[in-house]
Amino acid sequence: MLVNRLSADLGIRLGASRRTRHYMFSSEDKISEESLAIAMRIHDLLNRHGVGKRQHAAEIQRILGLSYSQAHRKMKGANPWTIAQVKAVAQAYGESAAMLLDGLDSSEPVSAIAAKMQEAVFYIGDATYRCLADIGERAHDVSGLEFVALKDGNRWKVFPVEAAPGGDYFVVEQILIRARSAPEVSPVIAILDDDPLLTAEMCSYFHSHGYVAQPYNTEATFRAALRENVFDGFIVDWLLESGTAEQTIQSIRQSRYGDAPILLLTGKLVTGEANEDDVARVIQQYDVKPFEKPARLNWVAVELARRLKAGAPG
Repeated sequence: MLVNRLSADLGIRLGASRRTRHYMFSSEDKISEESLAIAMRIHDLLNRHGVGKRQHAAEIQRILGLSYSQAHRKMKGANPWTIAQVKAVAQAYGESAAMLLDGLDSSEPVSAIAAKMQEAVFYIGDATYRCLADIGERAHDVSGLEFVALKDGNRWKVFPVEAAPGGDYFVVEQILIRARSAPEVSPVIAILDDDPLLTAEMCSYFHSHGYVAQPYNTEATFRAALRENVFDGFIVDWLLESGTAEQTIQSIRQSRYGDAPILLLTGKLVTGEANEDDVARVIQQYDVKPFEKPARLNWVAVELARRLKAGAPG
């Protein structure tokens, strides 16, 4: 029963004493509330250290090694914060992570106490989970304890008392687990093609496959959106009204989205209207993936998902 709960729910905190044993599950809404609270405190921290408001997402991008869109969502409270990320931001400015976490709802998966937890591996049944554990003093008497910890070199291992191997036991006050099924924010992609019917069809397809797809039919509207909006990836037609998309692709690579995937739709190669050598040069120079029209959208979607996954932080 416990293993099923661990794998099915978003998060779980376990008390160590049999008398105070409790399970507290967090909902998606709660995580959003807490993520926003942490984001607001980080905004305050950056303001105190003289970072301009418009530079906050870029600063988090730099500190955490995220894409700009991922950092932007974190600073809006749309993406959850890990303990390691909160610590990294605090340490970058010589401040305490506990200051950023203190006072949050203690039933939440990220709280002030979590800043003092140790990374560990939790063994229960045949399953193992990466976790954070609040490890206390040596356990001279395990009666009344639910879980114990053992030190294996530089790594902590946590077991239910009845399943723990022999060794020098430590008291486990709390365990914090993030289940593998935590919700993800839908990727946002921009689709640039001067054919409105085609962009509408592609947006409809990608919406049905879990993306937020934004259509653009002119380079002017796309360039304006590139300055104002947040994108995770781009699908661009090679031949636009003003000529080829080379300058547009260059603009993407020189923008804050320089590492985002770009998929290039090519047509009219057979007729000679599109120069094959130019396309090949852009593919090599700007790391774009070409698809010849009429493109199979399922193939485009698979490649986009693969590139987004490859670029995601671990």
